[in-house]
Amino acid sequence: MASLFTCCGLFSRSPKLPSSEVIGDTPINTIFRDGNPVKPKVQVVRESVVPLRPIEADDEVMATATIPAGGFLKQKTAPYLPSYRTRKELADELQRSRFSPMSVSFSDTLVALQADYNLARCVLFETARQRRSPFTKGTGLKLDGDAMILDKALVKMDEYLEDNPAIVNFKPAVHKAVMNDREFKDECGSAKKTMLRLEKQFRDTILRELQEGMISKKDIEHGPLIEKSARLFDEVKEVCNQTSTQYYEVECRVKRICWIA
Repeated sequence: MASLFTCCGLFSRSPKLPSSEVIGDTPINTIFRDGNPVKPKVQVVRESVVPLRPIEADDEVMATATIPAGGFLKQKTAPYLPSYRTRKELADELQRSRFSPMSVSFSDTLVALQADYNLARCVLFETARQRRSPFTKGTGLKLDGDAMILDKALVKMDEYLEDNPAIVNFKPAVHKAVMNDREFKDECGSAKKTMLRLEKQFRDTILRELQEGMISKKDIEHGPLIEKSARLFDEVKEVCNQTSTQYYEVECRVKRICWIA
C-alpha cells in the first residue's frame, strides 16, 4: 500500500539525477521517506536591489529624494522626499518628542494644509524626474535653484504645522474645559474659516501653477511662488498664534475657577 504522503500527492518520485554511483535507477544520495524517494527542494535565492543613492553621513544635510518606482505622484509619501536636515538632527528631535498633542477643533484643516504642502513637494520632484535624462543612473534626485528654495520653504511650513502653537499639550481635564468654553469655541470657529480660506488659496495659486507647469512641460518661475508661499505662511502663523494666546487666557481662567471651587 502506498504511503499517506504519496497518496496525498505531497511527495513524488525524484527524476533521474546525473551521478556516477547509482543503485538501479536511484542515486545513492537520494533521501527516502516511507520507502519512496523524496524530491529535493530547490531554494531560490533572490538578489536584493540596492538603490544607487548615496547614503549621507550623520552630519550631512539630506537633500536627495529617492525616486519611487511609479513616480512621486503615485506614492505621495514623505519618506521618499528629503528633510534637508542631518540624521543627527532627526534623531535628536525624535528623543525630544515625549508628549502626545491635544488637537484644537480646526486640526483637520491643518492636516489638509500639510497634505497640500506634501503634494506640492511631490509635484516639484515629479517635474524634475520627468525632465531628467533617461540615461541618468541611480534612484537619487536633487532639486536646484529656486525649486530647492521653494521645497525647503514647504518643509519648514509642514514642520511648523506639525508642532504649531495651536496644538497644545496639557492635562486632559483642563484641556476639555478650555475646549468647551464658549469664548474659545468662537475663536476656533473664526480660525477655522481663515484656515480654510488660506488652504484654498494655496491650492488655487501655488499648487495649481506647479501642476500646470508639470503638465505643460513649460518652465515656471519659482521666485514668485516662494513669495506667495511666504505670505500665506505668515497668515497661517498669525492664526495659530492668536488661537494659542486665546487658549492660554481661557486656561488661566479655568484654573482660577477650579482653584476657587
